[in-house]
Amino acid sequence: MTNLLIAPARQSGCQDLEAFANVVQAAAEQQRSPIDDILDSGVVEEELYLSALAQQSRMEWVTSIADFENIGALRAVCGPRVALAHRLLPMQLEGAEGEDGEQRLVLLTYDPLNLLAKQAATQQISLPIVWKMASRRRIHEALRKLYGVGADTFDIKAKMAGSSSSGSPSRHLVTLIASRRINSPDDSNLCFCSSGICDKIS
Repeated sequence: MTNLLIAPARQSGCQDLEAFANVVQAAAEQQRSPIDDILDSGVVEEELYLSALAQQSRMEWVTSIADFENIGALRAVCGPRVALAHRLLPMQLEGAEGEDGEQRLVLLTYDPLNLLAKQAATQQISLPIVWKMASRRRIHEALRKLYGVGADTFDIKAKMAGSSSSGSPSRHLVTLIASRRINSPDDSNLCFCSSGICDKIS
């Protein structure tokens, strides 16, 4: 995995490949994708690195995200439990119902190595998925607009990562959501608070 990730780092102008390799190794020892750790470390420039990684991964790179045309349809296809926990952005629906061929969901990720996110999306989204990549910053900004959450939703926090050696903040959030009993198909019993996603208080 290190070699796969170092090529985009070198291509995007990383000045400290040794520090980069150390970040990747530390994530590997924790058995998680290193992408968040790489971006948080500051050893690469996010936009340049992720675009090079998209090219390496043979995924289309999305340079800008337009305003959403049909928010209700996107939310219905990809609920917040998947989108916010795994930071996957339903960008648009391709094709039209009733036409020849199947309607597909264009889903953006900034982490092509996050197999947990891909598995969750495949299991919980009924449409075929077209995977594309965009920067973490753009995806977070668009998720806030699409699901109406505050900026602190994605700050899930160095505290959470530092309090356990089991994984990144996003993994803690996935664990939190997985532990909840969620009965509503539209996830209406979830709310978004400073510590992440939690149950509404009835």
